[in-house]
Order: sequence, then structure tokens, then C-alpha cells
Amino acid sequence: MIKGVIGEIIAAIPWVVCAVLVASLIECFLVLPAHLAHYDRSNQEESRFRLWFDKKFNSFQEGIFRKFVISTFNYRYI
Repeated sequence: MIKGVIGEIIAAIPWVVCAVLVASLIECFLVLPAHLAHYDRSNQEESRFRLWFDKKFNSFQEGIFRKFVISTFNYRYI
């Protein structure tokens, strides 16, 4: 619908978005698991900060965030 140079640039945007999404899927399903396979945390002791952060994050995830997601699902047409 838009002609000229701007139209050509705008027409390329969906292709770029698709390419980035495909690259992201390749990264998260192929590359990242390969990197994580080399990382072994079984012999490391958890730090106090890590334990504190995990506790707070889990309480946020199970409390406020869960309620927010449920309410947005229940009132999705608003």
C-alpha cells in the first residue's frame, strides 16, 4: 500500500521478524542445551543470596504473578 523507498523498507520488516524468530528457536532448542550440558553445578554449594533470591522469586511466581495471569485469563476480553 505504501510506495517508494519507505514501502520497500516496511515490506522487509515481516521477513526480518520471521528470520529472527527462527534464529531464536534454533538458539533455544539446539545451541543453549549444548552449552548447558557442559555446566555442572552438582558439586557447588548454593550461596545465601541464591537461596534468598530463589525463595523470593518462587513466592512472587506462585503469588502475585499467578493471580495476575489467572485474572488476565478470566477477563481477557477487557
